[in-house]
Order: sequence, then C-alpha cells, then structure tokens
Amino acid sequence: MGTSCLLQTGIASSKYQDDAELVKEIVKVVLEKLAKPSVNLKRLVGIDEKIATVESLIGKEPEDTRLIGVWGMGGMGKTTLVEEVFNKLKFKYDGSYFLANERDQSNKHGIIPLKKSIFSKLLGYDVDIDTPNSLPEDVVRRIGGMKVLIVLDDVNDLEDLEKLLGSVDNFGSGSRIIVTTRNRQVLKANKFDEEYQLRKFSSEEALELFNLNVFNQKDHQREYNELSERVVNYAQGVPLVVKVLAGRLRGNEREVWESELDRLKKMPLREVYDVLKWSYNDLDRKEQQVFLDLACFFLRLRKSVNVGSLKSLLKDGESDNSVAVDLKRLEDRALITISKDHSLHEMALEIIQSKSSEESFVFMHDSVQEMAWEIVRRESSTQGNRSRLWDPDDVYEALKNNKGNEAIRSIRIQLSTIKKQKLSPHIFAKMSILQFLEISGNCNDDLFHQHYILAEGLQLLVTELKFLYWDRYPLKSLPENFSTEKLVILSLQQANIEKLWDGVKNLVNLRELDLNSSRMLKELPDLSKATNLEVLDLMCCSMVNALPSSFKHQSKLRILDMSYCSKLQNISDLPLLLKTLDVNSCKSLQTLPEFPVSLETLDVRGCNSLQTLPNLPLSLQVLDIEFCTSLLTLPKLPPSLKILKATKCESLQVLPKLPLFLETLEATNCESLQTLPELPQLLETLDVNGCKSLQTLPQLPMNLKIMDVRHCEYLQALPNLPLSLESLDCTGLESLQALPKFPQFLKTLDVSGCKSLQTLPEFPLFLENLDVSGCEALQTLPKLPMGLKSLDVSGCVSLQMLPELPLSLETLDVRGCESLQILPKLPISLETIDVRGCESLQTLHELPLSPKALDVKDFELLQTLPELPLSLETLEVMNGCEFVQAITDLSLSIETPDTKLSISLKNAKNLPSSLKTLQVTDCESLQTLPKLPHSLITLNTQCCSSLQTLPELPQSLKTLSVKSCQSFLCLPELPLCLETLEVKNCEALQNFPRLPRFLKTLDVNGCKSLQTLPNLPLRLETLDVRDCESLQAIPKLPLSLETLDLRGCESLRKLQNLPLSLETLDVTGTRQ
Repeated sequence: MGTSCLLQTGIASSKYQDDAELVKEIVKVVLEKLAKPSVNLKRLVGIDEKIATVESLIGKEPEDTRLIGVWGMGGMGKTTLVEEVFNKLKFKYDGSYFLANERDQSNKHGIIPLKKSIFSKLLGYDVDIDTPNSLPEDVVRRIGGMKVLIVLDDVNDLEDLEKLLGSVDNFGSGSRIIVTTRNRQVLKANKFDEEYQLRKFSSEEALELFNLNVFNQKDHQREYNELSERVVNYAQGVPLVVKVLAGRLRGNEREVWESELDRLKKMPLREVYDVLKWSYNDLDRKEQQVFLDLACFFLRLRKSVNVGSLKSLLKDGESDNSVAVDLKRLEDRALITISKDHSLHEMALEIIQSKSSEESFVFMHDSVQEMAWEIVRRESSTQGNRSRLWDPDDVYEALKNNKGNEAIRSIRIQLSTIKKQKLSPHIFAKMSILQFLEISGNCNDDLFHQHYILAEGLQLLVTELKFLYWDRYPLKSLPENFSTEKLVILSLQQANIEKLWDGVKNLVNLRELDLNSSRMLKELPDLSKATNLEVLDLMCCSMVNALPSSFKHQSKLRILDMSYCSKLQNISDLPLLLKTLDVNSCKSLQTLPEFPVSLETLDVRGCNSLQTLPNLPLSLQVLDIEFCTSLLTLPKLPPSLKILKATKCESLQVLPKLPLFLETLEATNCESLQTLPELPQLLETLDVNGCKSLQTLPQLPMNLKIMDVRHCEYLQALPNLPLSLESLDCTGLESLQALPKFPQFLKTLDVSGCKSLQTLPEFPLFLENLDVSGCEALQTLPKLPMGLKSLDVSGCVSLQMLPELPLSLETLDVRGCESLQILPKLPISLETIDVRGCESLQTLHELPLSPKALDVKDFELLQTLPELPLSLETLEVMNGCEFVQAITDLSLSIETPDTKLSISLKNAKNLPSSLKTLQVTDCESLQTLPKLPHSLITLNTQCCSSLQTLPELPQSLKTLSVKSCQSFLCLPELPLCLETLEVKNCEALQNFPRLPRFLKTLDVNGCKSLQTLPNLPLRLETLDVRDCESLQAIPKLPLSLETLDLRGCESLRKLQNLPLSLETLDVTGTRQ
C-alpha cells in the first residue's frame, strides 16, 4: 500500500535519508493536491494568462532570492491575481505569508505588530520583535535557511518593504517576495528584479466578465446586449468598474439599467471613486494641481497638447522646472500614461500636417478622470466657486448673473450651451487667476451677441492667461490691451480676424500660434519677441501672401504649416532650426528659399506652379511632391531620405539616383515616367501604379515587402521577385503573359484583369489572399496553399474546374465562371460563397457548418440546394433559379417568385439558430413561417399574398415589417424590445395587439380595414396612418411624438391635443 501511494504521488523514497524527511515531503504534496482556489475561478476572466506571466517571472533564477512587483491603477485586479498565484504556489515553499492591504494595516497597527505576525507565521512560533528597523539574530539565522513565499499587497510607502522584511539577503535560496502597488516608485526604489504592469481588459474580456456577474442562465441576455455594450464602453477595461456595475444592475429591468447608466454621466460609482482616490491622496499639492488641470481641462480639449507644451503650461512660475517630475510621478502611480502612440485622429493630422512623431502625449483612463471631476465638484456646491469648470450645465450656472469668481483656474465654454442668457462685458473681470480658457462651437445668429460680449471681455482678463483656444473668434482683432506675456498657446482657428494686433507684444512664453483656417487674416504681426515659438500653423489662411520680415529670427521654430495659403507667392528666409515645412496646395508659390540644414520633412504637394526645388538638405527624411504637375526634375536626393512620394507628377520623366536608406517610393500615375533608377537595397515599398509609359523594372531589392504595379499597361514582364515580398498587385497588366517564381513568404497576390495570363507558377506556402478575377485566358489553377483564406476567380470564363480547396478558406468568389460545372468539397471554415452567374453549375455539395453568406443568383441549371447550415446569415436565391426543387433548411433572405420555393419554406421545421435577419419576399403560397430563432433582430415579409399570421415573435426582435400581405389577419403578441413596427398595405388587418413600451416607429399606412389603434407607447416618435380609410379615432398622442401623418384618413373625425414635441404634421385628405 505504501509503495503504491509513493508511486501515485511521484515521490522517489530513495532520495531521502530518513523517514521524517520522506513524511514531510508526502504531507507537502498531499496538501498541494488538496489546495483549493480562494475565489470562484469561474467568475475570473483572462486570469490564466496573467497567472502564467507572473509564474514565469517567479521561475527565473531559481536559486536566487528575487523581488517581483505587480503594479497598476486601482481596480485592475492586482490583489486577485497575486492571491491566485500565492494559493497555487505556496505549498512549494518552506513557509508562506500573504499580507493584504499593507497600506491600511501599517497605518492602523504600525510596522512592529505586522513584522511579528509575518515572521511568527513563517517560523511557526511566536517571535519577539521590538524594533522597527531590525530583526533578532535568531530570526535572521532561522529564516536564512528557509525558502519562503511572501506577498505584500498594496504597498505605498517606499520604505515599508525594508522595514517589514529587512534585507532580502536574510531569506533562504529560492525565496520569492511579491509586492503589489499603485506606485511604481516602490519597485524602483527597492530595485525589484521584475516588474509586471497589469493592463486593462479588452472589450471582449470586459463583456465576458460582466455577463458572468450579471446574468443567470435563464436570463434573456440578448435583450440587454446594447446596454451591456454601454457598460463595457463606460468601464474601459477596469474589472472593478465592471463588477460594481454588474452588482448594481443584476436582476433589474431595462429602465433601471438606463437610469443607472445615465446617472454615471454626472456622478461616478462611489466604490470606484473611493478606491481610486487613494492614489490622489498620496500626491503632494503641486502634483494634485497638475493632475486636476490635466483631467478637467487639457485632456478634454478639442486641440491636443503635447508633453513639451504641458511642461510650460503647468509650471507655477518662470523658475519652476518640476512639471516633468510631476508628470513622471503621475505616470508611476498609473494615473496617466505618456505615449507617442496618440489617437488615430492625431495620427491622421500628423500625416497631413507633417507633425513630428517624436512628440509625446498624455492619456488618462476614464474612471480616473471621473474621479478627478468628482474631486472638483466637491470643492463647492456653487459652481462659480469651483477651481475648474468644464460641464456645460455648470458653466451655464457660473456665467449666469456673472457668478464666476477668483477661484476659477480653467473654464471650457461651449457656445451652444449658453442658452441665450445675457452676458456681462465684465464676465472675466473677477477671474483673477484664470490660466486656461477654451471657447468653442458654432456661432449662429442667435448667439452672435453673446459671442461678441465674450470677445470684448478678453480685455479685462488679467495677465495670468497661459492657454487660449477660441473657435471662430468673432472680432477683427484681439483687444488692444489683451495680455500676452504668459501665453504659451494661442489658437484662434476659423477666426474672423484680419490681424492679431498692432505693434510688438511681449510673447516670450509663446510656444504655439495656431490660426488655422482664419481666411480673413491678411498679415501677421511682428513676432520678433516670440523667441520661444516652436509651431506656427497658418493652414488655409488664404489671404496671407507673405511672412513678416522678423520671421527669419524665430530661432526655435520647428514646424511651419502654410498649406492651402493660395496667395502665397514666395517665402524669403526660413528659420535655421526648422524641421517641418508644409506648403501643400500653395498654388501660387513659384520658388522656395534655401532650406535650413535641420529640415526633416518637406511637403510641397499640389504646388502646381513649382518647376524646380532648391538643393535638399542632408537631414531630409520625408519628401512629398505629389500633384506637382509642372515639376520637371528633382535635385540630388540626400542620403538620409526614407520616404519619397511623387504621385501624379505628370511632367516628371526621370528620377534621380535613389538614396541608400530609402524605404518607400510612391510614384503613382507619373504618366511620363519611362524608367526607374537602380532601387536601393533597403527599399520596402514600391508603388508605380498607373505609370503607363513604364516598360521595364530594374532588379528588385532584397528587402522589398510591398510592390504595386497596377495598370502599367506596357509592362510585359516582371524581374525575379525577392524572398522578402509579402504583397504583389499586378491588376490590369493586360500585356503580362507570365509571372516569375513566387517568393515563399508572399501573403497577398492580385493579378485581376491580366487578360493574357494563361498559367500561374506554383503558389507559395504562406499565401493567404489570391485574386485572379477577370483572367479570361486562365484555364487551370495550381494546387492551392494550405493557409489560403480568400480566393476570387470571378470572371475567369475559361476556368472549368478548381483544385482542392484548403481547409483554411473563408471566402470563395466564382461569379461569372461560365464554364465551371462543379465545385470541389467546401471546407468547414468557409464563411462566404458567391456563385452568381455560374451558368454551367448544376449542383452544390454539402455546405460547411460555418458559412454566413451564400449567393446563388442567376443560375439556369441549378437543380438542388444542399442542407443549409445553422450558422448561415445570408442566402439569396432569385432571378432565374427556375429549377430549384427543394430547400431542406431556410436561412436569411429568400427573394423569388417561385412557388415551389414557397412550399419548401412552408414545410421547413427549423431556421438557423444564428439567424439575425429574415427577409421573405414574393412567396405567394406561403401561409405561415416556421418557429423563429431567439437570435432574430429583423423580420421582413413582403408581398406574401397568402400569409395570414406569424409565429411567436422572439424577444430579441427590434424591427418587424409586414408589407402588402393582403391576407394578413392578425399579429401575435409583440416583443418588449421592438422599436420599429411597419404593417403597410395589409388590407385585411382589423386590429392590433398591445404595443410595446419601447416602440419608436409605428407605420400602418394603407391598412384600409383598421378601425382602432391601441394605446400609444410613451416613447413613440413617428406615427404613420396614411390611407387608413376606416380609422375613426386616434388614441392620446405621447409627448415624445415628432412626426404624425394622417393623409387620406377619410373617417377620422377627432384628433386629441397635439404634443409640443411635434415637428411634422400632415392632415391632407382628412375630414376633420
């Protein structure tokens, strides 16, 4: 028996010197087997991967004593993660201890009691510790022979780790100490071996966690899908927020959900606020000020502000250089993130305006930002007494009766929310410490007076203003006494100004001047005192024809954007340190000055009058000359150039020698270009699409990844393709008869429209997308690679058969393959099949389980359809499928006048369980439908003349449309979530069931037998009862109604009071 037990545990008894050690090992293994997780793992989402990551960090250097840090913002699940790791691994150690909430415990009990508890548990007996900074010798001696696992949860003080545990060297070989913290400095100060930052959940993980915590299996989860997605969007991947909301919403009706989510716009979740505010409380006064400025002003702006500008904007005085440290402290406490990976919108601007990609931007999680807003709201119950104003309602209250006072540090005014209130010209007079001001929104005729008063009020602003953003500033210039001394950023986009001011102003702190789209601006003032100016944006200032003479002295200017300055004829001199020059679409610009040696990006797109360029500086990395139609030649290209874009340079016949480090060459639609120079070996992208005169290509470089030679009409052959090539597009090469051997890493191949191409070489193993559509001479295809996902052979009229389809294929398009008689077996991964116009195709094999779309229009010989899979979401069978005899199982859309198809629909037993939209049209013999699946969202039946009723409607249904079904007699009970109900031209319908309360649109146009309507729901917005000839009365109209159409209601005698919300009313043809 003993030997059997040892074998089952995997313990080799021969390794142990005596029975005591053997028994100890057996007990350890048994306890490990019996160990149970501390929490319900079924309700933990995405934790397995995180546990594995922490375990991998623990497993490094197994003989050393190591410190492992897990950090991140509050509510991310740090405690849950390390608790799971601790319970999983603790039996592998001689001793273990988990100290939860170290921050709280040390504050409440002090360091010494905690030290006693830790070492007593580790050693197995009560130890006596009297001092906070040392350990008794016997404790040190004993613990030095033990391999221990210690977890300290939520450590905040940098010194607590050493005070509690002493030197890490005190512990035995292989010991591990895990610390969780919101303050990364705890890990850095104590020189942790490993750091692991816990990131937010993905949307999918957050939704899974929410569903697990809020729904039971019996709940109608689909009815709440939209609201659940709102919860996930609000939570932004923070597990704590997801769990708190799940607890509040569990078991409640939709109205409660909607109310709770609406309330979050004004008040954060208390449980989340309390957890996150710990991190705020640990900041010093200056750090708290910077944090609130970011959360309440700079991270809500229409204009992004980079870290460099923030360092100037947020400092307390000229000598304050601590903002960089403050931002770093906020980042280390996971209150902000500093990254170069800014939003897609900003990346688009970077491409268009050539902004430096080296700039960093600050981001903040929504929950952290809401915590900051609540802190400011709690400063005072009176809005005008708060330090920062951003909420439109709060701003309205503060501006009303001139309540704003000296407490206000920043304010964001949206013109549309002023609500026509009377503003005082002295509105800013009391705001003596106002530093940051944004005014935005359309200024229509109703708001022009208020807008004008706000502009006049600028002259009363004191000298503290550092940031001014004013969208559509209404006056012709800024007030004469407007203070500029402390301005860091001045942004007057789409302003009505003709000039900024007269004379010379002190602009020593100005870093950015943005006058984008100020089309009335005629000239710039003297900027000689703007010695720190870095960015000047004059994009779309179409009246500006020159820069001031002082401009060349802007020694720190990095970015100059004068794109779309259509009257600009020349630029005299450029600042020496300029890095980016954008004169895109300056159509009158004929010459450019000598470029500074620092220039990195030059954009002269659309400069139609530009015939030559000056010598290019050695520092240039990006050159964009697209649509320079008069440009004849290019100067020598600098060796540093990485990107050259020359699209639509119609006069350009040759390119100069290309630099060694060039990575991207785009010369699309250069119709005069006949040859290309030698291509550099580092080139990764070659795009010569539409170069109609190009007859040959040089040898291709070994690093080339993307090659686009579309519509190069005279190109008859391609050189050998490099092994690195991943994408090849030869669309429309009508003269191309053969292709070289394909490289093995090619993923995308497009030879569509290559009409002379008769054969293809062997396909590479890693090909994923293949398009040979319109290759009319192509008769066969080589063996398809096993990883292919998309195959398009549409229009290959000579193709008679396809090779075996790979198991990975997801999309198959064989439209217009007139000679194709049979398809091979379809793989189970296939999702979309299009076989329209395959005139010779007689049958389809069994369809796989996964397809979502099947299109079989325009068949003439198709006799049968196979059993349709449950996953199918789209099926179109129409226009000439005259011989279809049976459908075993119906899916998404049936549109055919064929009565045989209607009969098969009538006999169908089950619709696919994944079905979301069902459209049944022109099925004249159809009297009813089979049972509808729970997934259905849209049901549309049209011109089914025999249809009399519908089966039970699923609760998920949002749109129901029954049109021109002349025999239709009655509707079943309508689902609660229904939002749109159309029952048009159903002449036999006499009455309606009760209408659901969420219904927004009701259309019973042409129901001539309908005599009454049930009570209308409170949320109804549109009611159409046109041509309901028998309708004698309309129920009470809801307050939400916006559109009412009563045309042709000949029997209608009375109409109750119309709601104030009504915008459209038509009573033509009534007798009222």
